[in-house]
Amino acid sequence: MALWRGSRPWEACSGGATQAIAAVGKGGTWVPKAVSEVVSRSDAHALEMCEKITRAEREVLSELGKGLTNDEIAQKLVVSEETVKSHLKSVRQKLGFSDRVKLALVAIHAGL
Repeated sequence: MALWRGSRPWEACSGGATQAIAAVGKGGTWVPKAVSEVVSRSDAHALEMCEKITRAEREVLSELGKGLTNDEIAQKLVVSEETVKSHLKSVRQKLGFSDRVKLALVAIHAGL
């Protein structure tokens, strides 16, 4: 017996579950509204922050924003995984963020 008779389960969920499924299903990305609101308030700041990093660091950050792993970024940019890690460490220090998710959101909102 289905819990959501006559409807799709994600339609019963609050928030943006339907939007998330639609966006990801089309190959896009989806960020929860609460997270998006925090970051979108600082889109201009994200662009300003990206001026602090080198071209190579921006390339790595851009790929991170697309959801790639360190290994995938290294393969795409034809550098070692250690180089990718080094660039990400430098970006984290320069921008003051401690985790990949925040860096990825900066990349997305800066349009990298």
